[in-house]
Amino acid sequence: MWNIVREKSLDFWIKISSFYIELKNKKLFEIASQVFRSWISIWANIVESQYAISRREFV
Repeated sequence: MWNIVREKSLDFWIKISSFYIELKNKKLFEIASQVFRSWISIWANIVESQYAISRREFV
């Protein structure tokens, strides 16, 4: 399960990072910053779910 999640999230990161760079090049700094913060939140949730001890903690 972890490999699938990690693979898909890294593929998503590649897409998000190119979008982030595109936004910064267009001088849309606030939107770019929000995109970056959103990705960090997604990644933090993925990592946290991988280290959940019980099902209840996972949900």
